[in-house]
Amino acid sequence: MNIKVNSLKNFVGGLAFGAALLLGLSETTQAQGGYNPYYDRQDGYYSGRDYRRHQEREKRVEKRHQKDEKRALERHQRQEREYYGNNRDVREHQRQEREEIKHHQRHEKERRKDHQRHERRDRVTYDQRHDRDRHDHDNDNYR
Repeated sequence: MNIKVNSLKNFVGGLAFGAALLLGLSETTQAQGGYNPYYDRQDGYYSGRDYRRHQEREKRVEKRHQKDEKRALERHQRQEREYYGNNRDVREHQRQEREEIKHHQRHEKERRKDHQRHERRDRVTYDQRHDRDRHDHDNDNYR
């Protein structure tokens, strides 16, 4: 029994280390700018229907990603129950994992919403700036 508990602790520690490493690498990729397939226009902005489709696509991609994470957690927990049994310690450990993924996914959703708010704010600023520029050029023609 003691071997199973130590194995569970080692497994959980390795899992936590792997998750931290994965998250750390993804943050490093974001910090470097990376490739962003959404901004295929030269100015990096969308207009009208394209903009709405862009944000809807981001939301769909996020939902699919979160469902995949939940499925992976379910498979992982099923394997743990098969290996360690369904005792109180395993159930508590798995409850904690479910809470962690719930908070992680909530954080991802908030980040996406902040990102989209930021895009909307920048889009308005961009549109206003171009409208002002167009207006200035119109006035130049009549001077």
